[in-house]
This record gives sequence, structure tokens and C-alpha cells, in this order.
Amino acid sequence: MKLNRPPPRPLSEQEKIEVARKRAEWIAAFGEDDDMIRRLYEAGLIEGWRSIIKVERIENGDHQ
Repeated sequence: MKLNRPPPRPLSEQEKIEVARKRAEWIAAFGEDDDMIRRLYEAGLIEGWRSIIKVERIENGDHQ
């Protein structure tokens, strides 16, 4: 389902650097498959890569 929302504001130069860094971290942790990010964006839950704060792979094990 496509949401009717205005386009996001343009990224600043600093934001472009941060987005590139976060995307590189994602690729290092999860490979090229960024379908989850795309689905969150399409659902209106995030504004794209600018909304990602931290990329961290959690390995299986005991998590509390």
C-alpha cells in the first residue's frame, strides 16, 4: 500500500555521509538485502535510511 505523503526533505551533506555510513554498516552485517528497510519506509514507519539510528546484528543465544 502506497502512502500519500509529501516527499522527504533533501538530505544535508552531513546526513548524506551518515546515510552512506549506516547503509555500509547494514551491508556488512546483513548483506545487500535491505528489504526490511524498504518495507518499513513503504509502511510509513521510517523516513528511509535517515531514520536508522544504529545497525547491529544480534546473534542467536540467550537474550533477556
